[in-house]
Amino acid sequence: IAEEADLSERLCAHLAKAKRLTHSLVATLAFFFMMVNTRVQALDLAPAIEQAMLNDLIPALYLERAAARSTRAEQRHRLRALSAERLAPLQQPSHPIQSLDQETRRYLEQ
Repeated sequence: IAEEADLSERLCAHLAKAKRLTHSLVATLAFFFMMVNTRVQALDLAPAIEQAMLNDLIPALYLERAAARSTRAEQRHRLRALSAERLAPLQQPSHPIQSLDQETRRYLEQ
């Protein structure tokens, strides 16, 4: 496809590098998610709280960290808005995570 698109030699080199690194990147991501799941499961939380951590809390806090590192204001605002959107359901009084004491919630956020 790169040849058909008549890409420059420099762009073909970038594609070749991406192809070489893809396997390592996938392995790194698989390792990361395996470690996250293992650590969350080790906390022995109620299933609803465990799911909230994996689906909302961890991604939201990651987005907040990414926002803090962003050098562009527009991207920072977008990431913070996405983070707040993921956190909002967790902050509702009816959410199971709110049944935990404040110290436990802080620990889970850490």
